[in-house]
Amino acid sequence: MKIYVIRHAETDSNKNGIAGDIEEDINESGVQQCLRAREKIKNLDLDLIISSPAKRTKHVTEIINVNNIPVIYDERLIERKLGIYENFEYKDIDRLDFWNYYPKKYLELESMKSVCNRVSDFIKDVKNRYADKKILIVTHGGVTRGFYCCCYGIPEDGNLADIGQKNCELKEYEI
Repeated sequence: MKIYVIRHAETDSNKNGIAGDIEEDINESGVQQCLRAREKIKNLDLDLIISSPAKRTKHVTEIINVNNIPVIYDERLIERKLGIYENFEYKDIDRLDFWNYYPKKYLELESMKSVCNRVSDFIKDVKNRYADKKILIVTHGGVTRGFYCCCYGIPEDGNLADIGQKNCELKEYEI
């Protein structure tokens, strides 16, 4: 089964290097990213879009859904819960440990293991319900790392820092 995964477009927090599951909309640059992504997506012959219910992912879904494909919102696609690290500047965080599957610090937030388990459950459900469909997933940076791990495995060192997706970047997976 083929799925496509797109990370939401740029927000002001992304632009300013702020970490978080902040409930904010995309900015003007993000709207432009969506318009460019829409051109790639319109020819994918999709059957279904499944999106995180966050404001920014809903807005992305509205813009890129040029073919008026049915949309489902799924809580399992929400961003990683950062707890006390909400609104931290990335420059003040040890990025390699923050995004590590086997962290040594940052234990007060949702682990990447938890995110990967959430994504794994989501993928199993999607395969059971929509095995014959081409699906676009609209989600967040942490969750895109979960898709990578579920499809390619966890890197031996657990380092997930550089395998996420850029804003509005589209990736294809065979699941």
